[in-house]
Amino acid sequence: MLFLTQFCFHINAISNKTDYYEIKLLLLFLCCNAIHFSYANTSLDVNITLAERYKEQQKYTKAISYYIKAIKSDVGNEEQIRSIYFDIADCFYKSGKRNMAIKVLKFSIYRYGTVKEDILNSPKLDKNFSSFVLRLIEDKYDSYRNKYVSRMKKNLKLTNDTSYAVKPF
Repeated sequence: MLFLTQFCFHINAISNKTDYYEIKLLLLFLCCNAIHFSYANTSLDVNITLAERYKEQQKYTKAISYYIKAIKSDVGNEEQIRSIYFDIADCFYKSGKRNMAIKVLKFSIYRYGTVKEDILNSPKLDKNFSSFVLRLIEDKYDSYRNKYVSRMKKNLKLTNDTSYAVKPF
């Protein structure tokens, strides 16, 4: 903060007072945003750490609540969010709520673009469960992916061979 004050003082020496206050306000705004982003990343890490600790202790309900808090604190990183959804699905599966685990994985497909390979290759999910889920949703998989694609790009549609084609108008 002292650096900002000194910087603003030097700017004042070469500029008029109106410019000085505009620059000072801009720098204050930038610093506040930097602090906010730093806090958000710290909050994400703390929530994930707590969730993993509860998951290890087999307190799956508490783990799920902290994973959800982590998702809310990291809205921009879809890859990280997909990974957290795998953790949530795993918690539901291990707590005996297989249907909820399936719903979470379906949601991750049409909301965050999870693909079959992500589910099959995830170290967080039981391999038998992953295979079971993909067999269960096989007939609707393309429609879930199309929801994601249409949400991301209104003029693109996912075809059966997982390539993109322009929708007719």
